[in-house]
Parts: sequence; structure tokens; C-alpha cells
Amino acid sequence: GSRKPGAHLHVVREFYQNVFPNLTIVNVEKPPCFLRKFSPDGKHFIAFSADQTSLEIYEYRGAAAAGDLVAGYPSDLLNADADAHHRIRTHIFYRFFKPKFT
Repeated sequence: GSRKPGAHLHVVREFYQNVFPNLTIVNVEKPPCFLRKFSPDGKHFIAFSADQTSLEIYEYRGAAAAGDLVAGYPSDLLNADADAHHRIRTHIFYRFFKPKFT
């Protein structure tokens, strides 16, 4: 028998997660570098070192990486100087991004 055109191809469907932003965090502490952009596949974040002599590559861990850090937070804006706010601002960058290459 004859096959239909394209029958030898397998189709893979991907699932994409939509995230609705329900919390804004301002004044997030970050490493001393210039953050630039995500890689085309969205898996890495590219930055220049503070002295602009090298690249820094961070692996993106996804939206759920900091879920436990902000779980149960009662407001939609985090900008005050309370201890809990300071803890979140100082840790959240490294929850989302893991240093991979320098």
C-alpha cells in the first residue's frame, strides 16, 4: 500500500505555561553586571560583567522557582523595607537564575 504524504513524520505538541503576574517586586538585588537578554530558546539569560570584559550566562529556572519564597504574600506590590521584603529582594534573583558560565 501507499502512504499518505508526510505520514512518516511524527508531530510533538508542546505545552506552554501562562503565568499571570500577581506580585510586583521592586529593587531586586542582582549581581554586579549588566543584564542584557534571554537566549533565543529562552533557557539562558545573558549579561556582561561589571567591567564589560566577559559574558555571564545564567540558566533560567522558570516561573515556579521562587514560588515558595513568595507563597502566601498578602499584597500585590513588594517595595517596603520590612525584614520579609528584604529577604525576598535579596534571594529572588538566584531563585530564577542559576550562574552557569562566566
